[in-house]
Amino acid sequence: MAVTASQKQPKEFETGLTERDAAAYFGCSLELVRTWRKRGVGPRYRKVGSLVRYELRDLREHWDSLPRGGQQAQTSAVSLEAQ
Repeated sequence: MAVTASQKQPKEFETGLTERDAAAYFGCSLELVRTWRKRGVGPRYRKVGSLVRYELRDLREHWDSLPRGGQQAQTSAVSLEAQ
């Protein structure tokens, strides 16, 4: 039995990730992902005709750029104030 390209590689490598995929990655609504794109504050994307596609590395990069909270972030802020 022959193995097709779609069986060899994840969906992302063939067509990119959809807006719904991006929303699922961030755990947010589809509307929020669209709002980010319209405001130019979300992850990088590509237009394929009328379709919007994301690369996983761009979603990860955007995630890493978001502000962090919690104990570690508070400790860092306190140590900066002490200097």
